[in-house]
Amino acid sequence: MGLPFLIGVTGSIGSGKSTVVRLLGELGAGVVSLDDVGHEILKDEEVKDALLKAFGKGILSPDGEVDRRKLAQKSFSTPESVRLLNDITHPKIERRLKSIVEEEGKKGTEFLVIESPLLIEVGSEDFYDFVILVVADLDKRVCRVKDRGWDKEELHRRERFFVDEEIKRRHANLVIHNNGSLEELRKKVKEAWSFIISLRDMYQTTS
Repeated sequence: MGLPFLIGVTGSIGSGKSTVVRLLGELGAGVVSLDDVGHEILKDEEVKDALLKAFGKGILSPDGEVDRRKLAQKSFSTPESVRLLNDITHPKIERRLKSIVEEEGKKGTEFLVIESPLLIEVGSEDFYDFVILVVADLDKRVCRVKDRGWDKEELHRRERFFVDEEIKRRHANLVIHNNGSLEELRKKVKEAWSFIISLRDMYQTTS
């Protein structure tokens, strides 16, 4: 079997990336969250040792594992610390993702949707066949991140280290605006799915 058609989904914090990925999964695509992969990578002893060396024992939970919240507080403090975090974790995440793609190809998965919050930041857009950028107005995103215990200041603190949305738009094949209801988003995702299928079919016809 060949490799799946890879769809990368990215966007600002609180834009609704996970919901778009879930809806695409309901339409028949395989789905992968790089946040989940990143969580898995934190259990890797080599990664854990490098993180401890970079950010100190304050990132550990009482049971001695890397605490993601504490790690975020330490790493999202300066541009240099964010780059250091990515340098430590991204190579392992990238290798694991490639392995997952191969596994899905062997299973016969035709479309694989990958939620990648830092898709543009780490320069991985060329890895994907199609990139979706999910955007939403600031007030909508602030409301959504309240469920995580964040306020507007925390949202801004984290986002100041990310690539500007206008730059992300230049790298996206499709932009989905998510300011409305779930049903409105569902309709947009269905339209995107139909377009992606037709695009994949066109690639197969011309190749």
